[in-house]
Amino acid sequence: MRYILLAMLLVGCTAKEEKKVNTFYYIDPSVIEYVLDYERDIRSIGLELQNDNVSFSVIVGRLPIRVAGIAIGMMNDKAVNVVLNVAIWDSLSKAEKKALVYHELSHDVFGLRHGTCDLMSGSLREITDDMVKELLDTLTKQQN
Repeated sequence: MRYILLAMLLVGCTAKEEKKVNTFYYIDPSVIEYVLDYERDIRSIGLELQNDNVSFSVIVGRLPIRVAGIAIGMMNDKAVNVVLNVAIWDSLSKAEKKALVYHELSHDVFGLRHGTCDLMSGSLREITDDMVKELLDTLTKQQN
């Protein structure tokens, strides 16, 4: 009788355990500093870069000509997957690279669309402190 009771307790305990989701991460080494800057900036307003993601990647790869980046995971709440065009990435200044990463992550993580704020205009240029402030204000308003 004790063994049956013990077995029932063990089965009951294991059935209630929640499965921990393992997230696949890959961030291209040339992009890490910009992703960390983005994470720091959004944390300053109480937001997180990832929630229930099972995939989080920011890579530099091949895209069609004139496409600087694409937020593949934009419509997927379980994935953040950004691809940056290697041909364009290699020719950008640090401020342009930062703007591109912020732009694509804002699409993918928060679903921001073109025209939402200056950084989300769709044209590639150097990021400014005013652009970051406006982005953070936009995200704050979106969350409220």
